[in-house]
Amino acid sequence: MSDAGAETIAVVAEHFDGKLRPITWELLGAARELQTRLPATVIAVVVGGDAIGLAAELAPAADETLAIETPNAVSYNGEVCGAVLAEALAERPAAFVLVANTTQGLDFAPALAVRLGAACVTAVEGFAFEDNGILFRRAAHGGKVVAVIRAEAPAVLAVQPGAFRRPDPSANGAGAMTVVRRLAAPARTRNLGVKRALAADGELANAEVVVAAGRGVKKREDLALVRETAALFSRAAVAGSRPLCDAGWLPYQRQVGATGATVAPKFYLACGISGAAQHVVGMRGAGFVAAVNRDPHAAIFNVADVCVVDDLAVFLPLFIAACRGAGKS
Repeated sequence: MSDAGAETIAVVAEHFDGKLRPITWELLGAARELQTRLPATVIAVVVGGDAIGLAAELAPAADETLAIETPNAVSYNGEVCGAVLAEALAERPAAFVLVANTTQGLDFAPALAVRLGAACVTAVEGFAFEDNGILFRRAAHGGKVVAVIRAEAPAVLAVQPGAFRRPDPSANGAGAMTVVRRLAAPARTRNLGVKRALAADGELANAEVVVAAGRGVKKREDLALVRETAALFSRAAVAGSRPLCDAGWLPYQRQVGATGATVAPKFYLACGISGAAQHVVGMRGAGFVAAVNRDPHAAIFNVADVCVVDDLAVFLPLFIAACRGAGKS
């Protein structure tokens, strides 16, 4: 790797429908944290048919911004994105390339790492700095343990949404912007169009109390207990983890997590949810979290304010009875 590469951290912006996604700003926050221990220039890279406008929006927050105008990538295409990024980063190697740990970022990150001859670390949630290098933290075994990974530069890092804060405006860079145009025709894939998912359920988005069900709900009929629990509160909604939505027990607009809705209720009751990082991302903003799980080592207990080790079928009826009894007194 060249000396220039050792002085560059590239952030690949994620965008959709002409708008930057929040994870892009979090990636910049992660880059700034790396920059505290690695003297480097933070370059924000935007790929797409409308890259110039989005790059201009990012320019004040980065040391440099690279807009890669790609006329045949008006709609996202992982094959095209990976190809033009590999070409651009070959011309200006980066010590670290930060992408979003989302369906889009994970679509092209591994192939990009192979093209660059780089390591690839996914679901990065934090950094640890040692005299002899940088360590990357990520959840493992459903969030029950934290894995610490050492990867030498160059490396592609897929950063978990919600793990880093947007950088302080006072840390903004010079904002110099470069525009290049690349053509890369997809060889194996083509876009068939975009089918929009239903928007996050309005009741869920506006709820002050969210009662969420996970794999600990063993039978579909047991969701009645979850709904009964939610009915104890005003402005409450029922949500679920991805496995329950995949099973068809709840509609996808009720899914909380990295690939679902993000909620920030005053009270979040997690029922039988293991606490995988993908779910925690969606409920990280909750004011108070209570979790019920039979597994005393469930990862959800790491983020809960109150932890209850019990079977849902036993605890929820007692909880409902206690709440109703308190209401009568």
